Amino acid sequence: MKAPLLLEQFERLERLIEKLPEGLQKPILREIVPLKELFLRGRPPRLALVGDATVEAPALFAALADAELEAHAGDPRAWRELTRGGRGSLRLLDVRATGGVGGISDHAREALTAEPPDLVLFLENAAEGTAGADVSPLETLVQLVEDRHGHRPGLIGVAVAGPDAFPSAGELEAARRRLELRLADCARIGGHLAPVLAVGSAVRFRPDGSLDAATDARIHTGQLSDLLATELPNEAKLELVRLTGAKQGQLAIARALTKSMSAAAGAIGAQPIPLADLPFLLALQVLMVTGILYASGREANVRSGFEFLGALGFNFGAGLALREIARSLVKLFPGWGNAISGLIAAGGTYALGRTATAYFIDGIPLKDAKKLFRRMRRQAPPVLEDRQP
Repeated sequence: MKAPLLLEQFERLERLIEKLPEGLQKPILREIVPLKELFLRGRPPRLALVGDATVEAPALFAALADAELEAHAGDPRAWRELTRGGRGSLRLLDVRATGGVGGISDHAREALTAEPPDLVLFLENAAEGTAGADVSPLETLVQLVEDRHGHRPGLIGVAVAGPDAFPSAGELEAARRRLELRLADCARIGGHLAPVLAVGSAVRFRPDGSLDAATDARIHTGQLSDLLATELPNEAKLELVRLTGAKQGQLAIARALTKSMSAAAGAIGAQPIPLADLPFLLALQVLMVTGILYASGREANVRSGFEFLGALGFNFGAGLALREIARSLVKLFPGWGNAISGLIAAGGTYALGRTATAYFIDGIPLKDAKKLFRRMRRQAPPVLEDRQP
């Protein structure tokens, strides 16, 4: 489970920070606390489905996740959780063809009253000549959520070519445009409409659950994953990007980790007591690498983080001690020594975060990661800003 392991790492870092001078604790915690909230207060995203009941939702989300998802047992008329074996989860409420007043059943109304959706997906069959789905249940749902919870959920329109359909790019674009025009004409929802997409979900999974690359005919599913990650609130982003591998969402989280941890490392590294900052910097760096590894879809594993650092040349013995002693000794020079030491700490942490991102998320080979790390260590420390995912 992610929470116990990451919570332990964050709490260990916070205990170390408490030992720093009081005036330094606040700026460092300002960098750390939002990341703690992102990783530890996160939850599965809640997506409500409306529109055409013939669109196969399981096939669509399997196409997004590169795997068939497991649906946890429960009332199919309520929120249901879909998971992918430790690699993230999401919750769905399918209100299509449920009947009831305004196209929303009493059971769906109860579920929406208990928990509002983060996003509403209006699904439509992309096949040419298919009659457009009724928009009134969407309007009813949006109004119900606003009345019960005081806000309107975001809306994404998706024209879907099913698992047995192989449309051309032109046919998909025509379906996207038809749906976009229909939704934009709805005054009640037009102002809350995110970009409308058209996707092809054709892909086959073998009996062992692996994806058959030879039959992979998906179109724009990566764009839909990235759009979902962009439109979701921060507390629901992490589970979605882990589940679907949404590249832009993963990169945004990795950038936030790297920049915040680098800023904190710079503040710690500028302290005037040589060698006293080593455990703080090591804790920051290991937590940063572990967080990037987790955002990539892997399990949070501190051992893997240490192994990655070791592969880059962070030998946790004499080698690391000698390099960090050399950096710390810069502080012995009056005046500029502390500032230089802080810049070195920030720059080294930033280089490490960028390298971990390239390796775990972009998938570059380890030998190229080593070259990237050495090159970035030689560069001047970057300006650290825009740290929110």
